[in-house]
Amino acid sequence: MNKTGSEAVAIRRRVSPSTTLNRKYVKRPASSHAKTETADVAPESHPLQISANEKLQARKATPAQPAKLSAQELKERAIKKALSSTIKSEQEAKTFKTRPKLSFGRVVFALTCATVFVFALTYVVNRNISDFSFRVNAMQSGIDATYPKYVPSGYNLVGITSQDGKVTIEFKNEDANHNLTITEERTAWDLTAFVNEYITPNFENYTTKQKNNLTIYIDTNRAAWIHEGILYEINYDLGALTKSQLVSLADSL
Repeated sequence: MNKTGSEAVAIRRRVSPSTTLNRKYVKRPASSHAKTETADVAPESHPLQISANEKLQARKATPAQPAKLSAQELKERAIKKALSSTIKSEQEAKTFKTRPKLSFGRVVFALTCATVFVFALTYVVNRNISDFSFRVNAMQSGIDATYPKYVPSGYNLVGITSQDGKVTIEFKNEDANHNLTITEERTAWDLTAFVNEYITPNFENYTTKQKNNLTIYIDTNRAAWIHEGILYEINYDLGALTKSQLVSLADSL
């Protein structure tokens, strides 16, 4: 039976479109079997490379041997270790040592030491100033004058004056209100002329004291002697100095 044209058109419209993908635009998936074979095949290594790797692994596996020390080095190491331990122990003992409490006696002792230090410092400063002033006056006088190394206790320097061939040093004891004067003057007398021309006319009741080749003539309130062309004279208040102090003062010039 022949179908009409309209029926043929209807049959063609009912045909479903193909679901097959166009291979022109979609890439074919790779075979899983081929990928597995490719991954399982490892690259071949060169024999020399294999040998080097084996040696490197052997070195890593073998522990490093410590260097052997000589007997001297071992001894020095032991000494250093012992000293280090001793020092550490001493430091720890000092750290944990209890500080002693300050007692009244310790405080007094500390104050006494501080006072002595201040007086000593003052003495040194004053002595340096005195020495400098004396040197200036000695140069101005033109004689080889000397400053006493010993001064009786309680006496302090008041002043130093000079003139041609003569230097005068004055001291004073403020507590006792006593004065002390030392004069150094150039002279051409020898010992005999000194006694005849100076001691006999001026000293009434003198006595003599010997000290280091010096003959010291001592009167009631003064003393005098000569040494190497210089006449030394000490004038002091009556009864202010003993003969022992006078001799020590003369010997220090």
